[in-house]
Amino acid sequence: MDARSSIDTYAFDHPQVTAIIQSFSDAGHGQPIQLAEGLYAPPTPISELIVNDDGGTGRSAVLWKAALHRPSDIYVSMPNVHEVRAYNRLASMARGRLLILLQGDNCLPNSTDWIARAVDLFDALPSLGLIGGSMGFNGMHQTGDNWREGWGGDPLHRIPSWVRGTGSTGVDAAIPFMHVGAVNIGPLIVRRDAFAHIGGFNESFAKRGQMGIHLDTDLSLRMWRAGYQVGLYYGGVGNGVNGRKTKRSAELRVRHTLL
Repeated sequence: MDARSSIDTYAFDHPQVTAIIQSFSDAGHGQPIQLAEGLYAPPTPISELIVNDDGGTGRSAVLWKAALHRPSDIYVSMPNVHEVRAYNRLASMARGRLLILLQGDNCLPNSTDWIARAVDLFDALPSLGLIGGSMGFNGMHQTGDNWREGWGGDPLHRIPSWVRGTGSTGVDAAIPFMHVGAVNIGPLIVRRDAFAHIGGFNESFAKRGQMGIHLDTDLSLRMWRAGYQVGLYYGGVGNGVNGRKTKRSAELRVRHTLL
């Protein structure tokens, strides 16, 4: 049977949500398959997945290509392209009305309810341009000569506002949410037209060889300046697979089965 005939043809031709993954290093231990399967776990609103294998080895390419076997999956190799510019290039290829920006070391929850909640938020709030599913802040404080964000704690327990949504099951449910000044990547979910309207990530924000720290802060502030709103909700996506945060991410994955 043709691969395309086994999926929703309308969803293939008119994707509503595109997931974009920037994979920075050699993928290992099946992580590409875990990410792809985690994003496509039914029921899922995702109908397009684009991955940049940045600087990966031949092994990384084999793993990613094995994971990306659907007609709407796109594999890209842009070695050593700064993430600020890479995300913009990948976003220009996307067709979904919403873009989910992820990183290769993200650890996804066991279900795709976090994606359905994000879709509900954008549907309920027409002026919402960007939401983060990890951390957000409303102010800055000075430490010596540096300005640092005033981060909040666990969004699940600190978000005071609620937005009504339908949820993936179709049952009306309240979604923890609040407007914030800026949000942190991992994940970021953005309206594609809003992202394009403000020019995506500011490519002059980080020079060659510099890290992309605060690219998400800059994007958030430019969203507000352009008349869009920025918000925070609980996405439940962990960070640091196969790295120093692996244990914490594993603990979060167990916790998500209980939430």
